[in-house]
Amino acid sequence: MVVHHANQRAEVNDVVERVSGTSGLIGVVDSLTLLQRKRGDDVGLLSVSGREVEDQTIALGFNNGWWAPAPEGMPAELLTERGEIRELWLWLAEHDGASTDDLAKQYGRSDNATLKVLRRLEDQELIDSLGSPAKGRPVCWQVVRRVP
Repeated sequence: MVVHHANQRAEVNDVVERVSGTSGLIGVVDSLTLLQRKRGDDVGLLSVSGREVEDQTIALGFNNGWWAPAPEGMPAELLTERGEIRELWLWLAEHDGASTDDLAKQYGRSDNATLKVLRRLEDQELIDSLGSPAKGRPVCWQVVRRVP
């Protein structure tokens, strides 16, 4: 096992390119794991790649000094969002649906600002809207449950 630092360039998305150093280092390993998190954040992404492993990204949470699976059902894509948006998603997941008004109160933002965030999460297929009493105003939002 070799522990190495990662390339800090924000525009690099490929897990192999994120590992700094010579390309010779990457050429001799059978598998590569990369744990990434934002400074001070309590969640991160574990990326796995290699010859005999399935490439995957796993959401992890840091709690009491240990890395463990992220809160149940939290998709890895959500980890690129700010902590307050992840908290909003978790709150929605626990409450099995809520209105835009309820979520705006929970999020501490205006209805319009909250609706923009909800639409972005909907575009990422992390949440879904149900019904439309008024144009552009869904009755209810719910978390999209993914089956592994």
